[in-house]
Amino acid sequence: MSHTNGSSISSITDLSGIQAIIWDLDGTLYRFDEDFLVACNHAAAKAAIHLGVPLKLDEAVEFAWQSHAQTGQSILHFLRDYEIKVEQMHEVYHELIDEKLIKTAVQTKSLFQSLKLPQIIITHASKDWAARVLAHLGLKEYFPDTHILGKEDYQFQSKCSSPLSFDMGLEILGVKPEAVVVVEDTVKNLKIAADKNMHTALLHYGRPPKPMPSYVDYNYNNVNELLGQLV
Repeated sequence: MSHTNGSSISSITDLSGIQAIIWDLDGTLYRFDEDFLVACNHAAAKAAIHLGVPLKLDEAVEFAWQSHAQTGQSILHFLRDYEIKVEQMHEVYHELIDEKLIKTAVQTKSLFQSLKLPQIIITHASKDWAARVLAHLGLKEYFPDTHILGKEDYQFQSKCSSPLSFDMGLEILGVKPEAVVVVEDTVKNLKIAADKNMHTALLHYGRPPKPMPSYVDYNYNNVNELLGQLV
């Protein structure tokens, strides 16, 4: 498959040959809102203090906000500046976030009921967090534990820099790369998928990158818009 038209308008014909889906989770199957982001930054601060960072809670929260503003992740500056092991922070941080703060979507659940394709979650979050979120969203039945890969499952390597998670996903799904669509809200996480000859779909919530990278085959406003092309 050639990735040459990043600004393509998706249609049912475009995705008619898709046999399986690799989903991202956070920001993809649900959208972040301000309240949830606040909760994430507080969880990062509390996790850091639990792991020995010598800051007061308000100082740690402010540090988490700075980290998120600069990197898109609340925990990264704690890892950088306080020599916390990613394995420790990853586990404690996700345990401290309340998945019930995520807003559920009836339409998304209804569309999943009509979706007959095998699918898998590959997330930079923890496997336990993913299972909790999917249960809260009413989608866990579509993702058995074998079809959820948390970052700890693929050696804490990032999707934007390592093919390992995609290789594992393809092996679990048992399909050829060209029959799979990878769905993400983070555009850089689609580059390796495109290099592996998979279809790529970006959910941008009305804020598409400009210019759209050539390795993005399809782009949609939200998950329901994409699901409407697959069911």
